[in-house]
Amino acid sequence: MALQALKSLSCAMQVGVQSPPPLETELRRTKSSLTLNHKTVVIAVGHDACTMMDTALNVFGDVSAEDAIAVTSHENHREIDGSEVLAASHPIPNAEGLDASRIVTDKLTNSGVGTNVIALISDGASALLPSPVAGVSLNDNIRINELLLASDLNIYQINLVRQCISTLKGGGILRAAYPAVVHSFSTTRQDILDPSVIGSGPSAGPLGTIADARRLLIEKGLFTRLPRLVREFLENSSTPLEVPLAPPAKVVSLAPLTRLGVA
Repeated sequence: MALQALKSLSCAMQVGVQSPPPLETELRRTKSSLTLNHKTVVIAVGHDACTMMDTALNVFGDVSAEDAIAVTSHENHREIDGSEVLAASHPIPNAEGLDASRIVTDKLTNSGVGTNVIALISDGASALLPSPVAGVSLNDNIRINELLLASDLNIYQINLVRQCISTLKGGGILRAAYPAVVHSFSTTRQDILDPSVIGSGPSAGPLGTIADARRLLIEKGLFTRLPRLVREFLENSSTPLEVPLAPPAKVVSLAPLTRLGVA
C-alpha cells in the first residue's frame, strides 16, 4: 500500500471543549462499525496514555484486562482497573521501555485474524517504546536520541531518523499486528496533526526512507557521530523503510487533550 494511501486516511480535528470529548465520540463510532464478538486489544502509549486508556475502557467495556496495555512516563503513571500500566523513561529511552516494547510487540503479534487493535498514541511514545532494529543496542539507541535532541533538527527530521532504527515506529504497530485490523487515534500538545509524526507514527506510516534519513544526517554533520553499528545499518540497508502490509482501518488525529476537556 502506497504511503500516500496511509496519509489520505488521516482526518484532522481542531475542536474546542465539548461533551462527549472527541476521543470518546470517535471511539464510539469505531465500536459501532466493528463486527460483534471479535476480540479487541487496546494499546495506549505516551504521556496521555492513561487518560486515553480510561476513555477506551469506558467505551469498550468488554475488553479483557490482559488485552489492555498502557505505556507512559513515570510522572504520568497510575494504576488503571482493567489495564496493565507500564512506566518507562522520557525523553531518553531506558531498559523499562525496551521491556515494554517487547510486551507490546508480543501482544500485537499474537492478536490474529479478526482482532481489532485500538492504538492510542500521544506525545512521548517515541522514547517510551524504543524497540531498536536487530543489531542496534539500547545503549546505541540512547546515544542516538541524545544526539538528535541536542541537534537543530525539527521534530519531523528527528522522528524520521527514529523510525529508521525502530521496529515499532513508522507503522510498526501495523506490521506487528497484521492481519489484525488497527484503528489509530493520536493526540499531541504540539502544533502537529500528522499521525506519522506523533510518537513517530507507530500506527500510521513512515515519514520517509532510510536513504532520506542517511542523507539528512550527512547534511547535518551528524552521521559520523552515530554509533558504528547504526552507521553500518543505515549504510548497508538496501531496502526502503517497510510500509505496512495493510493501512489502518482508521487514522484520526485529535486536538490536544487539554483542549478536549479530558486532561
